[in-house]
Amino acid sequence: MKRLFLAPLMFVLFIAASNYHHTIDGTWKGEFSGPQGSMEITFVFKTDGETLTGTSNAGMGEYEIQNGKVNEDGESFSFDVSVQQMTITHKGKLNEDGTITLTVSIMDQENSMTLTKEGEDH
Repeated sequence: MKRLFLAPLMFVLFIAASNYHHTIDGTWKGEFSGPQGSMEITFVFKTDGETLTGTSNAGMGEYEIQNGKVNEDGESFSFDVSVQQMTITHKGKLNEDGTITLTVSIMDQENSMTLTKEGEDH
């Protein structure tokens, strides 16, 4: 009798675990290396379909995400942040391990960083 109950339970748990999917939504932190050295940067992302909104904060104030778009795959996205009359372009990819690889373009220079979701261990 126990086997009859245990087999369906294990199947349901396996399906639930395999369907776990990381999302872009949430608070993400990373370290950005720029001309003035390294700085910690925090992003708060909120998705609504193919629209991405949120904020960016690198210790110099909080800035709104602009022109945020999420691709149909739900894992690739892009957005801009305007800081002191300069537009910084970002392109991101949600990785299978739950991190985000973010490419940041400032004045024709690109840098990449890895973001980790706050409250999750990787």
